[in-house]
Amino acid sequence: MKKRWSFLLLSIAIFALAGCSQKKNPDANVETKFSTTQESTTVSVSTEQTTPTETTKDNPSNQTIPAETTKDNPTNQTEPAETNEKNKESISTESSDTVTNTWDGYEDNFAVETETAAAYAKLIKEAVAEKDIEKLADLTSFPVYVGLSKENPVIYTREEFIAIDANLLFSEEMITSIAGADETTLKPSRAGFTLHGPNGMPSITFGVQNGKLGISGINY
Repeated sequence: MKKRWSFLLLSIAIFALAGCSQKKNPDANVETKFSTTQESTTVSVSTEQTTPTETTKDNPSNQTIPAETTKDNPTNQTEPAETNEKNKESISTESSDTVTNTWDGYEDNFAVETETAAAYAKLIKEAVAEKDIEKLADLTSFPVYVGLSKENPVIYTREEFIAIDANLLFSEEMITSIAGADETTLKPSRAGFTLHGPNGMPSITFGVQNGKLGISGINY
């Protein structure tokens, strides 16, 4: 009787142990799988987030390099403008020097070219035809002889010259004589170049004074 009870108790204990071992193994397997899944998920998520961030930080050339290039090398916009402005100033300076120096730099009347004398004479003819006393004054060297007055024939300044009565300065005889002059046949002399019509008077003489062409005498 005692042996039966002992056998029964031993059987119950064996079944109990077997049941406990089955409960623990499923729990252990579940925990292992859950832990592995969690770790792999964390790694994949962190990789997807960090890689773009590091790439953007280390290689921002798509946005900053063009801006720096534009700042450091703005020649596409500024240099041509500056070059054009410098060229314009150079051309303007050269043109003004050419106009100013056209009648300058002569040693004497014999150094003046025939074409230059003719061009200057043409300007005088235009001023007389237009009765433009200021234009004629710009072509005059001072002091200048003006034969309107026997008492004071020398005019010393431009202001005195333009104060002369234009009707007296541009008389009909003067206008007719100068209009009939042939500026292309002028010959130099010590006195200069004399511009007059076929009858000879009145006349205007211009020549080199202090290295520059200018009217030196107006004769009636």
